[in-house]
Amino acid sequence: MKHQGNFMTPDEISTLPYRPCVGIMLANTRGHVFVGQRLDLSLIHI
Repeated sequence: MKHQGNFMTPDEISTLPYRPCVGIMLANTRGHVFVGQRLDLSLIHI
């Protein structure tokens, strides 16, 4: 499979700053949607 565009290497990704409000949305061709937001593990009390 040929990719178009520029992609970051794992080393480049590891230098990026932490982004606490980043989330994700995944959708498929059947119309199902998953929406998630990153949890800050320091806020979870076990």
